[in-house]
Amino acid sequence: MLCVFLYILCSFVQCDNEKLDAHFSGIHHVPEFVLPEMHFDDRLHIYFKKIDTNNNGFIEYDELTSWIFKTYESLDREHAEKQLVKYDTNKDAKVSLDEYISQTYETSEEELNHSKDDQSSNFILESLKNERSRFNFADKDCDGLLSLEEFTLFLRPENYEDMANYELQKSFSSFDQNGDGVVTYDEFTNFSYRGVSQQNYLHEQFKSLDVDKNNLLTLDELRPWLLPSLKAAAKSEATWLMNLTDSNHDGQLTLDEILAKSHSWKDSQVVKHARSLWDEL
Repeated sequence: MLCVFLYILCSFVQCDNEKLDAHFSGIHHVPEFVLPEMHFDDRLHIYFKKIDTNNNGFIEYDELTSWIFKTYESLDREHAEKQLVKYDTNKDAKVSLDEYISQTYETSEEELNHSKDDQSSNFILESLKNERSRFNFADKDCDGLLSLEEFTLFLRPENYEDMANYELQKSFSSFDQNGDGVVTYDEFTNFSYRGVSQQNYLHEQFKSLDVDKNNLLTLDELRPWLLPSLKAAAKSEATWLMNLTDSNHDGQLTLDEILAKSHSWKDSQVVKHARSLWDEL
């Protein structure tokens, strides 16, 4: 039981650290994927036609943003597909809460309840309470099972609008230590504090988030910090590529412009992580 407790605790710490590291580095990290063997310029020709949804011979900012966003979504689905194989022990292509509990905590909820006096069991039961709530929220058809689509929402709630409010409220309560519905500067820095090197960064972030300048952060004001969205990441990547590639500054990209900067596109989200989207081409 102690081993399970330490595993869950380490998972939470790692998750929080990864989220903060993403803020400090400004990088949205996703696993790398190697596309099928094909000359890269040939792949760019295919991608160009796919991204150019209005078939006008140019790639515009909105088209590029939409494509990059789809690559992020495809990664979430791929992750869920792999996890479904692990958790779906009865092979019905769905995940029950009992299956999730037994695979995650290596025990049953009944056994955990029998060990309530144990500190590690209490910690896990509190974690389980939160996950049960998230499970029920993701179970859109209320059948007590999560399909692949629902399991994707469950695993990545922060990335989808219909789950984001749940995730936002849960994360906000971690900052709002006294439960008064707002986050003070001390609460913000105490929860986020990463050492002296980040103190100035956190101070500037608080000032930026505090839209009404009352030295308090509401749920809406803290939203960009708690839930940096996939759409924002996609827009950032698209802006970078447009600025890099649009040599005549007309706000749209030709195939020749893209081929001239193919070395930069090779490491972009447009092609580097589009595994599921490649299958659609």
